[in-house]
Amino acid sequence: MNRPSPMPSVVCLFVCLLQRQDQSLANTTRLLDEATETGIGVTTSLHEQREQLLRSKDAVAETNTVLVRARRTLQRMARRAVMNKVLTGFVIFVELLAIVLIVYLKWIRKPHHDNNGGHN
Repeated sequence: MNRPSPMPSVVCLFVCLLQRQDQSLANTTRLLDEATETGIGVTTSLHEQREQLLRSKDAVAETNTVLVRARRTLQRMARRAVMNKVLTGFVIFVELLAIVLIVYLKWIRKPHHDNNGGHN
């Protein structure tokens, strides 16, 4: 009577356990590779977004500079327009004053003439 030795079943158990560990290690390696690829993709995307944000920041700064210059130009134009209106108003006032003075001197004020024909 030969009894089968318990050794072969223990060896078979260890072999099965090693195969499972190999499969688990292969799955872990595959997941690590996928995570690495995802990480590289995310890093690349973040780098591109950073560059885009930096370009946008530069564009906003440039736009702000242009707007400041435009605001100054518009303020100067507004000041000149007001000065032109004031000057035009002053010229109109002087012309009206001259017209009133001419009308007064010509028609309203009586000229001083001697009625004696120039004899005292």
